Amino acid sequence: MRNLLMLISSGILLLSCGVSKKNYQSDATSLIKMSKGVCFGACPFYDITIDGTGKATYVGKKFVEKIGTFTKTFSPEETNLLFQKFKKADFWAFADEYTEEVTDLPTTFITFEHKGQSKRIKSYYGTPEALLALINEVDAYSNTEGWKQID
Repeated sequence: MRNLLMLISSGILLLSCGVSKKNYQSDATSLIKMSKGVCFGACPFYDITIDGTGKATYVGKKFVEKIGTFTKTFSPEETNLLFQKFKKADFWAFADEYTEEVTDLPTTFITFEHKGQSKRIKSYYGTPEALLALINEVDAYSNTEGWKQID
């Protein structure tokens, strides 16, 4: 009886590990890219790209702590969390552009590519809170520790 219980427990454990990996559905062809543009002041000016395997590139241009090109690999859990947030927010349903006749704001371009779909959004003014939350999330990933400079 004890051996049977151990066998069942081991089987459940193995199956749950396989399910965990299946939930991670992003791959190297999936990506999130964000470009933060300049303004007349000291607005952060940088690009960040994170692919579905967690490989990331950051290019700091002006008014950021990291100037130059940096790389980092995020864990599958961190990467999956970010991609899941984009899917949950239904990135595809946002408008292609949020602009108004306002001056001196930075422009953010954010792109999401996943499972053959691709969308790029221009965010300048009047951006919905749900999209701003995604922009802030990617910005937070750009400010994590562990980036390695390559130039």
